[in-house]
Order: sequence, then structure tokens, then C-alpha cells
Amino acid sequence: MMKKKQPDGPSAEVHLSQDSGHATDQSHSRSDNHHHGHSHNHDHNDDHSHSHGHSHGLGHGHDSSVPARRLKLVLSVILIFAAVEIAGGLLSGSLALLSDAGHMIADSFAVFMSLLAFSISSRSVTRRHSYGFYRAEILAAFVNGLLLAAYALYIIFESYQRFREPRDIQLDLMAWVGLAGLAVNVLSAFIIHPVSKDNLNARGAYLHILGDLMGSVAVLGAAGAIYFTGKLWFDPLLSVAISALIIYSAAGLIRESGHILMEGAPAHIGVEAVREQLLSLSGVEDVHDLHIWSITPSHPMITAHIQVAADQPCSHNSLLEQARELLKKEFNIEHSTLQVEYGPEDLRCVNCEETG
Repeated sequence: MMKKKQPDGPSAEVHLSQDSGHATDQSHSRSDNHHHGHSHNHDHNDDHSHSHGHSHGLGHGHDSSVPARRLKLVLSVILIFAAVEIAGGLLSGSLALLSDAGHMIADSFAVFMSLLAFSISSRSVTRRHSYGFYRAEILAAFVNGLLLAAYALYIIFESYQRFREPRDIQLDLMAWVGLAGLAVNVLSAFIIHPVSKDNLNARGAYLHILGDLMGSVAVLGAAGAIYFTGKLWFDPLLSVAISALIIYSAAGLIRESGHILMEGAPAHIGVEAVREQLLSLSGVEDVHDLHIWSITPSHPMITAHIQVAADQPCSHNSLLEQARELLKKEFNIEHSTLQVEYGPEDLRCVNCEETG
């Protein structure tokens, strides 16, 4: 086998053999600006050529320390007040207060799960987990969504029982504990909200807190309505209303985290828009086998086959670099695996199936 330098890249090689006509170019770009690439050319009985490019953006930029610290603070606040609400609910006989206390206990478990997920996701990659453990956060978000929905359904069932058999309620205690609960939940929501926008795991914990906040509002609303009307059914009625809102929020969390777990394309990245942008590159005739998914919402990935005209000069490294820069600039995709193909249509790799 003979080797000679590839003219289009300082670190590229072309390997020639008598039985191949196949070129493979692998280029890696890591988050620490380390670049390397190599190209292999084997002469088969056809003129078909491939070039592979890989750009990795899963370096060490994933910092979960800030949301983790905030979650620890929120967990402490929740556990302390959950005990207060349980005592208040038992003494006052308020279902709304007990439901809110139970929800806070569920919240503490949800926040603990989120903290555990942050701890797991921060582990380094291994041979068996080459993408790392980022998906632990998505799993925690999915489970938190299920727990939210399950608890809301339980409260609806308990409310039905209270409609059938109303119970006396100590309004003063119910109102004071509900007011304190509102203050605690507002504080917790204020602590965790800044990190919930860009992190699905933190958002799951935040939705639990938001559900608690709405529960506290329901407690105060029920206490006021019962005080002015004497109708005890306001307590379970408002509990059902808040539970419905919680189920709505939980459904969104389950849908979004489930979409990621099922390898769905990120909502903010249009597959056809990516295809059109790649087709706009000079010499590109077709883009197929295009797949876009994400490890987490902040870690989108892409694989694609790019076909160039048969008469284009063989400068794979240049085209791959243009494609990677385009994907990063236009779609914030830092991890890409691209294969360049050139040659007549009938010589395209039999393993490639055109998707559009």
C-alpha cells in the first residue's frame, strides 16, 4: 500500500490500494479547539467516494453546579414547611391544606431526584457511555412529570370523596398556614426559576414548586369562600381546579422529555431548514440520510450524507469545515457527523437511502 499527503489539509492522508476507489475523510473538532483529520482513498471497481466528518461539542461545558445549589436550598425550605402544613392540615381538617402538604412532600422527592440526576449527569464519559450521562436529567424530568400527574389524579379522587362527605374545617388555621405556604412557595419559585428556563431537569422541579404555589392559592381561596358563604364544598372544588392545572403542566413536561428520549428532532431546529442550508453550500447536489436529535435540549446532534457533483475537486476537509461552521452558526449544532459522497447517481452507496 502506498501513502501520500492529501493536498487539501495539513493533517489529511490518502491511502491507495489496487482494489478500491473509496475515500473517507474524518475530521474532529472538539470543544478545546483540538482538530485532527484523515482521509482514506481505496480503489474499488467504481468511482464512488465518501468523506466522513465528525465535530464533537459535548466537551466539559455542562455545568450543573449552579442549578444544583439552588435545588439544595429549595429542598431544605420545602421539607421544613411540609411538616408545618401536615400538622396544620390535620389540626384544621382542610383537604386543600393536606393536599398541598402532600404535594410538597412529592416536591421534595422530585427535587431530590433532580439533584441526583445532576450528580449522575456530571460524571465523565466512559467506554460504555460515550455520550456521558446527560440523559439522567431527561429521565428525571420524565419521572417528575409522571409523579405530578399521578398526584393530581389522587387529589381529584380525594376531592370527590369530600364532595360526598363534607367535613368541618378550622378556617383560621387553614388560612394562616395557607398564607405561610404561599410565601414559602413564592420564595422557592424565585430561587429555582432562573435555572429552569434552559434545563429540562430543573424545569421539572420548578413545575412541582409552581404546582405547590397554586395549591397555596387554592387553600387561601377556599378559606375565603367558605368564610363568606359557609359552603364547605369550595375546599374540594378548588383542589380539583388546581389539580387540573398541575396535570396540564405535567403533560407538557412528559411530552417534551419523552420526545427527547424517543430521539425526536429538537422543536427549535427545522429538519428541512437544515437541509436547505446544507444544499446552499457550493457544489452540494443532495442531502440525504439526515437525522437530527438531542441528548438534552442544549446538546443537539446531527448526522447526514452530503452528495457533491462528480466534477467537483476533491477537497473534503474544506467542505466539511464549511458545513460544520454553518450548522454551528445557524442552528447552534456543535456535534455533527457528516459523510461526503461524490460520483454519478447510480454509484451512490447502496447503504444510503434518500430521505427527501
